Amino acid sequence: MDDASVQAPEHRPVSASPVADATGVPAIDLSPLIAATPPSYRGCWDALTAEVGTACHEWGFFVAVGHECTSSPW
Repeated sequence: MDDASVQAPEHRPVSASPVADATGVPAIDLSPLIAATPPSYRGCWDALTAEVGTACHEWGFFVAVGHECTSSPW
């Protein structure tokens, strides 16, 4: 992993109970982007990138839902 992708230890959140603090993990629904038609595609894309940016800034990750991918690659 590139060092630029890793947050410096002094900037990482500190918690006595990290599991208890993990409630509210951002879940981003990709289904509007999948269902979008060309005229509305740009608006969906802008909204999605804003959500991803906020989730990454505040949490460092997110859960993608509504992506139509199965849990198995076969």
